[in-house]
This record gives sequence, C-alpha cells and structure tokens, in this order.
Amino acid sequence: MLLLILLVVSTFALVLFGALRPQRHPPLVLHLDVPPDRAGGQSSTGSSELRADSGLRANSDLRADSDLTAISAVDHGLFGQILQNYGENGGLNYQLLHENPRDRARLKSYLAEIAAISPESHPDAFPSRQDEMLYWVSAYNALVIDAILENWPIKSVTDVRAPLEVVRGFGFFYCQQYMVGRRYYNLYHLERKKILASYQDARLHFMLNCGSGGCPALPRRLPAAVELEEELERAAVEFINDAENIYFEPATARLYISQIFQWYRSEFLRDQKRAGRPVSLLGYIQHYAHAPLSEILLDNPTPKIVFLEYDWSLNGTGTERATQATKTD
Repeated sequence: MLLLILLVVSTFALVLFGALRPQRHPPLVLHLDVPPDRAGGQSSTGSSELRADSGLRANSDLRADSDLTAISAVDHGLFGQILQNYGENGGLNYQLLHENPRDRARLKSYLAEIAAISPESHPDAFPSRQDEMLYWVSAYNALVIDAILENWPIKSVTDVRAPLEVVRGFGFFYCQQYMVGRRYYNLYHLERKKILASYQDARLHFMLNCGSGGCPALPRRLPAAVELEEELERAAVEFINDAENIYFEPATARLYISQIFQWYRSEFLRDQKRAGRPVSLLGYIQHYAHAPLSEILLDNPTPKIVFLEYDWSLNGTGTERATQATKTD
C-alpha cells in the first residue's frame, strides 16, 4: 500500500514539474565572430553560436570583428516600422501582421538582435540610461507581439494556457521563455525583475504593453533615446487622461481608476514620495491630470477610489473594455 502511495505521489510530482517547466521557443542560431570569453562566457550550447527565440536568420548580419565595440546598438527602426504599419487604436492589427510573412520576418530579425545584444551583454553599445530603458521597453513590447502571433488566433493573452494554469496568464507570462541579450527571461521576470526593479520609475507602466485592452496604448512611433524622458511624461499624461482608464461618477462621488494603480500602488507612492508630492494614488493622478479631469478633481478633492476590473481582451481587436468595479480603496 505504501509503495502504491509513493508511486502515485511521484507520478503527480513529475506531471506537475512538466506542467510548470518554462517552455523555450525554437532556437535561431546567430553566428557571432566573438570569442566566448569576450562575450560574457560560453553560451548554453558550449560554442560561440547564440541561440534565440525565432526560426529565422536575422536580416542584418550581427558580427563583431576583433572587439566588442564593433557591435552597434540595436536597430529599433525594425520594430518602429511594425508599429507604424500595423498600429490601430492603441493596439495592433495582429491578423494583418500575421498574414504578412515579410513583416513577420522583420519582427523576427529585430528579436534576433534583441537576443544577441542588451545593456547587460554589451554595455558599451548603450551609452545612457535612456538608451537602456528604450531597449528594455521595446524588447518587452516586441516579445509580447511576437508571442501573440506565435499563438494566433487568440482573443486574449490568457488564452495561452499552461497545462496547469495556477494563476491567470500563467501560460503566457510565466511558461514561455525568450532570449534577451544572451539570457533567458519569461515576460513576467523581464517586466518585474529586470525593467521595473532596475529603473524604479512608475511611468514605465504607461509604456509597457501586455497585449490587452487594459494596457496603455502602443505608440505608433518609437521615440529616440534622447526623447525618452519626454515620452515617459507624455505616456503618463495620455493614460491618466483617457476616460477609459480613469473617470469620475458625480452621482456617487467615485473615481474609477485602472487596476494598474492597485497592482503597483507601492511604486506610484514611491515616486510621489521621492518627488516630494502627496503620497497617495490621488496625488499621483492629480499631478498628471489635465482638463477636464483636473477640474473635476479640484471640485471633488476627496473622491472614493474604485478600481476597474482589468480588461484582458486582446488590444486592437475592437472589443470594448470592461468597466466592472472590483475593489475600493
């Protein structure tokens, strides 16, 4: 009997491990003429080949001659063309992009560059903090788009499910891994542990797009690194003054706000404290509010905050965003 119980427990453990084990995408081999000891150590294959999440060879030949300085920064223009050609209503026309093999190859080429180079693997290629932040934000957004296309057709990123879906989005954000600068990340760790933890700027939440209706809008144009501070401010203003993210209900004196503010409350309060502003979510919103929202908040200085249920429907699909309240502050 004891042997039978042990067998059942062992079988369950093996199934659970298989269900939770992150899935790495089919590799792309990029031949980089860089000795392993000068490129951050041996690759996982034990050779100077670099494997990345893609089935296509990069259009631009990423080669270094005799020095790492020969490797230039990533060409974000490849991704910028995708956003410009397929962006719509703050999201993307995924169906049209999925049907265009040339532009899908362009996206794969961009991701091949992302796989080969990062501020961690080649810091000399990213001379400023803005260059680094632009890289990480663009990499995250491009990987989300590619992950949606790889699983197309879907109506929500939550349709990509793990064999054991322990939390919503587990299959999409946790169980798929991508190479970024010679290291593997899943989307959760890339966003939370790398981007947000490294740069400590809550405005990044208004530039990181998870492919859902509740996310901030994708830009139709990628900024240059020198424009990033201005872009962070613009994105915060745009998100906060969008009535689908924040709106006031006069009859109940309630201010309905995006659930992003609930999930990342500590980060918004941290930035308020650091800037010497009132340490509250309302204070953060007031700082970026323009008319008519700013006027509403002046006339109603103590509204009851209610968090909107997050809209997980795919962005760019034309579906309406959810407006169901979930929890009050």
